[in-house]
Amino acid sequence: MKNLKPLLIEIAWLIGCVAFTIIIGILFFGKAIFERDIDINLHDTYFVIANQHFFICFFIVFSFTFYIIKENRHAFNRKLPLSVFLILGFGFNVLLFRTGPIATFFNPWKSG
Repeated sequence: MKNLKPLLIEIAWLIGCVAFTIIIGILFFGKAIFERDIDINLHDTYFVIANQHFFICFFIVFSFTFYIIKENRHAFNRKLPLSVFLILGFGFNVLLFRTGPIATFFNPWKSG
């Protein structure tokens, strides 16, 4: 039972993070978060965005925040999981923000 306790704690953190993400999605978008897509009007441009993209972005941000808070209690003593998490987390963010301008550069349907 002692070996099972850390696993149950990690699962509880994951479930809590998913629940918090859903609550924040409901607060930001109301019942529209459960529909198939979300319509947003910004600067005379009409966007239709699938709601799973919002869920994925919120989940990544809140998971990272909750993990840092949780590991703060352990004073970051677990070096291997922390290093893997930080490398993958920051690598994903760099990849996500660096590929945006590249994707728009190679877009054949761009104007101008």
